[in-house]
Amino acid sequence: MTSAATALLVVEDNEADFRLVAESAKESVLSPFAVVRAKTSAEALKIAGERDFDLVLLDLGLPDSVGLETLTKLVKKFSHLPIVVQTGLDDEKLGLEALQKGAQDYLVKGRTQGDGLIRALRHAMERKRAESALRGMEDRYRDLFSSIIEGFCVIEVLFDAAGQPDDYRFLEINRTFEEQTGLHGAQGKLMRDLAPDHEAHWFETYGKVALTGEPTRFVNEAKALNRWFEVYACRVGGPESRKVAICFNDITERKRAEKALRESEERFKAIAETTPVGIGVIGVPESKFLYVNPTYEKVFGYAEGELLGRETPAIYWNIEDRNRIREILKKERVVADYEVKLKRKDGTPFWGLSSVRPVTYGGRPALLGSFVDITDRKRAEEVLQRDKEAIERLVRERTDELVDAQVELERSKRLSDVGMLASTVAHELRNPLAAINLAAHNIKRKANNPDLEKHLVTIGKKVAESGQIITNLLFYSRLKPPHNENVDLFGLLEEALELSEGKRKEHVSVDREFDSIRGLSVESDSVQLKEVFQNLLNNAYDAVPDDGGRIKVTAKNGEEFVQVVVEDNGPGMGKDVLEKAFDPFFTTKAKGTGLGLSVCKQIVAMHDGEIEIKSEPGRGTSVIVRLPKKAVVSHK
Repeated sequence: MTSAATALLVVEDNEADFRLVAESAKESVLSPFAVVRAKTSAEALKIAGERDFDLVLLDLGLPDSVGLETLTKLVKKFSHLPIVVQTGLDDEKLGLEALQKGAQDYLVKGRTQGDGLIRALRHAMERKRAESALRGMEDRYRDLFSSIIEGFCVIEVLFDAAGQPDDYRFLEINRTFEEQTGLHGAQGKLMRDLAPDHEAHWFETYGKVALTGEPTRFVNEAKALNRWFEVYACRVGGPESRKVAICFNDITERKRAEKALRESEERFKAIAETTPVGIGVIGVPESKFLYVNPTYEKVFGYAEGELLGRETPAIYWNIEDRNRIREILKKERVVADYEVKLKRKDGTPFWGLSSVRPVTYGGRPALLGSFVDITDRKRAEEVLQRDKEAIERLVRERTDELVDAQVELERSKRLSDVGMLASTVAHELRNPLAAINLAAHNIKRKANNPDLEKHLVTIGKKVAESGQIITNLLFYSRLKPPHNENVDLFGLLEEALELSEGKRKEHVSVDREFDSIRGLSVESDSVQLKEVFQNLLNNAYDAVPDDGGRIKVTAKNGEEFVQVVVEDNGPGMGKDVLEKAFDPFFTTKAKGTGLGLSVCKQIVAMHDGEIEIKSEPGRGTSVIVRLPKKAVVSHK
């Protein structure tokens, strides 16, 4: 796959100098140049406005412009273009000024020719790209820094002559900082100037982070600011920087609420300890006692603290009563004056009039239950009930004949209704039971039919596919930091190609161009890197056509990275697919899990590398993996 030509605008009025540049560009072996010439600054500005260029080579001695005037105009109008100044003047001051005004390089004619000139041009393009990427990162960082709702700042910790932290200066603060701390105009100022009584533990904590590099998370009070803070702090840069980044939240209101809650609970306990009503607090959802007052313990016959941690079913005579109370709570949120039969520790029953409502206790959801012992009242009610029953019995005895006749009539009617119901049910159930029996017989008979074999094969395939999906999911979820060792990258690529050979179609060709890395070892996790290359090869095999498919695996030992590229001549991907290619569970395959490229990206990132996809519809796909040179050791 050939690269597009680099569009180069040469602003040069001297014919011989232009011819040297054009010939050098023509002889470039890396990629071609498309050279366009402008003889004056006015012509250069006109041409640059009409066409897209990748690079400008500018002579400072032009018929209509001498010095840096043309450079200033080009930079102002076409700031995205990398501009290399080439002049016959060997003037270090002029060169420095050119760089300050936006030039990527300053070359002296006669000193940089041929390959050296081409390398200088390419380096200028790469520097410009790097600058653009860096500005984009800085803009994103600044947007994030300004928009987060937490307070954020970067400080420089100051140490005294004995090496003890005794102050710090605010280097950066975000918009929320002032609202969270109450400190105004803090940037550039010292903490002791802003709050002279600030406690020593803040300086000690940040000093330790700055010296050791160990991040810390804590909650503490800043009495000088009359606030509580929840803080995360980590070092920025090396130990010599003495800089610490701090992300924090003002939790003063939460702390006040917690204090108010504690005081409320203390008042509750003071009342509960003296009331003659039994009071208990039950945790939700585990239904265990969190608190009971002395009356509660005394009535139930338990010693002090003996009920704490016990489950509530232990106090109910019938567990159905507890379930009924829960149902009422769900519907009405409150249970009031519910008569319930309870059980003392020794197993004897008694009656209580119970009320329950939801509360917050110790910062967690709970139920507050209270009861009054109504056993004596219930006994009186039982006596009254017995008396009532005796009177009713006497009345019934005086009207025996009428009552007996009515009872006999009702009993006959009920027996008739029951008989009809039994007959109907027996008839209605017989038919479905027969159908079920017949279906069972047919299934048993068909189990020996060979025609069912293809269904069993299909089931087996689907089980295998499901197993593979589960395997992929497990691999994705259990990714661990790499176990690094010296790995022969050349041999690893060969092994990945062999393992993926099973997916190769008959008329698919595979080109290998990675001899340049023979003898190099990469400090990495061989299992994880093999998974990356196998995934990329499998994707390529899936993408290429059955007839005429081409896959190419290349490797390059660059200045900073070892680069491996897997190319295919498949259908390629559109922009909408490319944007989601690394998303987990996104796939365009009928049977894919969408985890392959996501796994690859995680593994390469854990090796401090980069992975990139280049693809266009109808032009195939290239996946580029770059591993940093710092991890490479030569075996030659």
